[in-house]
Amino acid sequence: MLNVLTGRGAKEAAAGPPIDPNLFNQPDDGTQVFIMTPREEANSEEEAERKRGQLLYPRDIQRLRNEIQQIIAPNGPEIRKVVYDYYAANVYPPDQPERGQALFLYDPNANGERHRGWRLLYERFQEQSIWEA
Repeated sequence: MLNVLTGRGAKEAAAGPPIDPNLFNQPDDGTQVFIMTPREEANSEEEAERKRGQLLYPRDIQRLRNEIQQIIAPNGPEIRKVVYDYYAANVYPPDQPERGQALFLYDPNANGERHRGWRLLYERFQEQSIWEA
């Protein structure tokens, strides 16, 4: 992932240019980053729930958070970075249709009053924002 973001090193199956920080580092951009990552391994749903917040790759996630800040706004304001940890498919309730699903929605007229807005739905979580056009 870091190679894709920075444009350095092998990108394997990924394609495209690295992040252009100028698209995300202006004071009124409201840039936020959402990272989805597995939590520590578990053998049951109950055990997985107890491990909420215990990331399987904590050092890698911290490195990713730091690198994103350095790429986008090294001298600017702190960018909000949210980490969603999920538990492995082998312990996720099989009757949950949202398992492993993420959806990003953007609407240029989100509230009917010409305010742009977005929603991020990830498994059981939702984030949203509306701002003036």
